Amino acid sequence: MSNGGQAGPNRKTGLRLAIGYAIGIASIAFVLRHLQVNADEFLAALSGIDLSRILFSAAFFLIAISVNALAFAMTAKAADMPCSASDAYGAWLTSLLSKYIPIGIGHIAGRGMLLAARGASWRSVVATGVFEQLVSLVWCLLIAGVLYAGGAPTWMVLIVPVVVIAIGGASAFAFHQAGLQASNRGLALASILYACAMLPYAAGYVALVMPADIHAFVAALFAGTVAGVITVVAPGGIGIRETVAATMAVGNDAGRVVAGLLVARVVILATEVAGTVVGAFLLNRRSKGGDDVY
Repeated sequence: MSNGGQAGPNRKTGLRLAIGYAIGIASIAFVLRHLQVNADEFLAALSGIDLSRILFSAAFFLIAISVNALAFAMTAKAADMPCSASDAYGAWLTSLLSKYIPIGIGHIAGRGMLLAARGASWRSVVATGVFEQLVSLVWCLLIAGVLYAGGAPTWMVLIVPVVVIAIGGASAFAFHQAGLQASNRGLALASILYACAMLPYAAGYVALVMPADIHAFVAALFAGTVAGVITVVAPGGIGIRETVAATMAVGNDAGRVVAGLLVARVVILATEVAGTVVGAFLLNRRSKGGDDVY
């Protein structure tokens, strides 16, 4: 009986995972067909991406991951989580790959289990996770919107402080309503760090795609990122981000854009594996009695 009880959930999990990745693969196949990218064009674009561009891209993505982890550590501190900055930073990194399992909140759930074992409440884990996702989506939408509007620098300078203050204030109020104490200033600083992570993230893609119109491409990239996040059925937004970004950004170089986006996904995965190793090291060191960072 027990074996049969375990097999059911495992089959369901496997089915959800298969469906999620099937949707991602189907999305990529759709965009290749929709943009009329033939095999020769695609393979030529792939061969045109040299190692130096891949290494530059990897460096940018590693910076983006590191800044995001630091932003989460700042969020955890602002939410008064009973764990060190090293624990929060390490848990964020260690759970990176959990977003590729067939649930939309895999990353939040993964680090939640790690931090719960170190004294954090699930309420604070969920609150900080929701805060992180909403802040990131706000920045992605803002960047895409500003770039589509022509990238007016004056508007950007005026609106960013307002957005940061609004995010910090609204989030502190939401934390308070949930029965959690949170620092408005700390959440605002974390919001700024999440925004800072967007620059190397975009640079990593640009290094691989080398788009003719950088503004249009970056706008499409962040629109695709939003689509990937909200399409929770696709693990890690695989296929969805690439499809939306390629469809919106492509000009006369469809093969190069799609090839660059797909290689970027592979490079991101490699850097996330590296981040997971670093995070595991940090957590293991703390479990052996390392000093708190806060």
